Amino acid sequence: PPHDNSGHTWHHGDDVLLAIMTDGSAAFIGGGYESDMPGFGGVLSPEDISALLEFIKSSWGPEERAFQERLSQQERDVKQSIAEQAAQSGQGS
Repeated sequence: PPHDNSGHTWHHGDDVLLAIMTDGSAAFIGGGYESDMPGFGGVLSPEDISALLEFIKSSWGPEERAFQERLSQQERDVKQSIAEQAAQSGQGS
């Protein structure tokens, strides 16, 4: 599908999109999922993949960008919470 407003790429946060771009759809989704979307982690650096994601985002309208940024912030919040819980449980051992 297209990566502009008419597609569904902007329905995912940065972590999900970066993982799909790095490892491919089938590897990210798992469960025998078949896709023509390969991973580019063996060909492109993480910086190049991040730059490509920023390029894709440039084709989105302001509403789609705002929605996607909220999803990305939620991903970051969850990661931070997990890290804090792990650090707290490590202190109690």
